[in-house]
Amino acid sequence: MIEKLQLAITLMIIGMVMVFAILALVVQGGKVIILVVNRFFPEDEKKNVSTTGNDKQIAVLTAVVESITRGKGRIEKISKE
Repeated sequence: MIEKLQLAITLMIIGMVMVFAILALVVQGGKVIILVVNRFFPEDEKKNVSTTGNDKQIAVLTAVVESITRGKGRIEKISKE
C-alpha cells in the first residue's frame, strides 16, 4: 500500500515538473518569436491618418488614445458611421 502511494506521489511530482517545464518553454519560445519578428519585420513608424473632422477633434482623439495606451496605440482611420 505504501509503495503504491509513493509511486503515485512520484508520478504526480514528475508530471507537475514536466508541465511546468513545457509551459516555461512555450513562454520563452513566444518571447523569442516576438523578438525575432520585431527585429526583422518592424512595423511602420507612422501611417497616414485619413480623417473626417476638424483639427481640434483629431488632436483630442489622438491625445486620448496616447493617454489610454501609454503611447503604444495610434489612430489609423477616423470615419463617421
